Amino acid sequence: CGSPFDGPGRVLAHAYFPSNGRCHFDEDERYTDGASSGINLLWVATHEFGHALGLHHSDVRNAVMYPYYTGYKPGFGLQEDDIKGIQAHYGKSFYRRTTVSHFIGAIG
Repeated sequence: CGSPFDGPGRVLAHAYFPSNGRCHFDEDERYTDGASSGINLLWVATHEFGHALGLHHSDVRNAVMYPYYTGYKPGFGLQEDDIKGIQAHYGKSFYRRTTVSHFIGAIG
């Protein structure tokens, strides 16, 4: 990756917009899953994948695309701002609205 990270804290990951779409994660971070300690990997990955799909940062604090990590939130999901942003690029989904972890569980 041509963009080095800064070590623990500050920049957690970065992604490229389409058509590149690559995502890189700072290996010096302490990523966790389902814990209030460390950095929630699912949230960071969802945020970066949003960039890879073409989304920019949001000024809505609870949105996944908010530019700053705000801590672990059990059962977090996409907010209306996130959904409207992706729909502006790709149109409305014909699937029922569900949580991000629903899809992750289906793949894992």
